Amino acid sequence: MLPAFNHFILQIYIKLLFLSYNVVFLHTNQAKESMKKILIAEDTDSNFLLLSIILRKEYEIIRAYNGLEAVEMCRSELPDLILMDFKMPLMDGLQATREIRKFNKDIVIIALTANAYDSDREHAYDAGCNDYMSKPVAPNELRSKLRSYFDAQEAL
Repeated sequence: MLPAFNHFILQIYIKLLFLSYNVVFLHTNQAKESMKKILIAEDTDSNFLLLSIILRKEYEIIRAYNGLEAVEMCRSELPDLILMDFKMPLMDGLQATREIRKFNKDIVIIALTANAYDSDREHAYDAGCNDYMSKPVAPNELRSKLRSYFDAQEAL
């Protein structure tokens, strides 16, 4: 549990990020066409907002609010990569990953979880995730990880 002061600071930061997100439209449709598309499967607004702010300058961001939506959007939107939260309503991220792997073995799926246990990492890999990150994510580490996956894809 965060001390009250730190929690207050975090709330202010999230509100500022939210305002920034709503006030500024960064990309035109033409720019989005050339950007890699990342599906963020995340039910918590503040977590999604933080991830999208970290990534929106470099990538087109789309969102699924639950695991079922993530599976459907993977089929219909054809993202280049998925950031998959573990715990979501209707279908958790691990089950969603298993479902996606039935029809798409190639897409990179990075599991995101608030838990940092070795068993969580193993569950993610067993479900078919390519990688794993614990929350809160470090922005530079996330960007670096995404770049490495996209660079590897382009090298093929």
